[in-house]
Amino acid sequence: MSIVKRFSFFLLPSVFQVVISVLILPIATYRLGPEEYGIFALISSITAFGTVFASMGSSYLMAAHYQIMEESEKRRMISTIFAIGIILALIFSTIIFGTWPFWVNQWPSLQAIPKIVIILSLITMIFSLPWIFASDSIALDSRAKLFAAVLIMQSIISSVAVIVSLFIFDMGLVSLFIGALAGALVVFLGSIFALKKYISVVISLDWTKKILKLGFATVPANIMETAHTFIERMT
Repeated sequence: MSIVKRFSFFLLPSVFQVVISVLILPIATYRLGPEEYGIFALISSITAFGTVFASMGSSYLMAAHYQIMEESEKRRMISTIFAIGIILALIFSTIIFGTWPFWVNQWPSLQAIPKIVIILSLITMIFSLPWIFASDSIALDSRAKLFAAVLIMQSIISSVAVIVSLFIFDMGLVSLFIGALAGALVVFLGSIFALKKYISVVISLDWTKKILKLGFATVPANIMETAHTFIERMT
């Protein structure tokens, strides 16, 4: 595949997402307003901390090592990244869910947020996480068609889920989070497909050390950037 075609396929999902958002937004705003979208943005900024924490700077490792490795070593690295990411995402989710009453007491404005929204958001974060690792692999392997197919399908399924939840089941605010979860399930399946030859039960101690070392170096800066977004949405 030529460079132009690869570039086009990698660009296509972004263009498609903009187009479908323009089409869906006027429909959704018949039932949803700024308050619902504000809550969605706020909760998304909270789960963004979990994504940063769980990914542990894995993209840097992938970029540095992936293309010069043997298949067996790729399997060890990716399996370890995948396992650590899911474990950390589960830990983060447990902490947020368990301490949510404390945060509600600190910021009474959070009382208006249904608990089901928090649950859906945390599940969405966990299912979305593998796509970070998979998209790196896809990009480095130049599998542009797979990249485009997964993200376009995600946009379609997510939009349909929002509209169905909103207009057929009249779920209001929760519809946005159901749409996000539906999209996360799509990219999760896409991730498993993309990484199927690299995912195993093997967890490498050497790669675990490298991941944690890199994480301690990169996560604080990424957390600060995410915190800036969170503070903006809280104020």
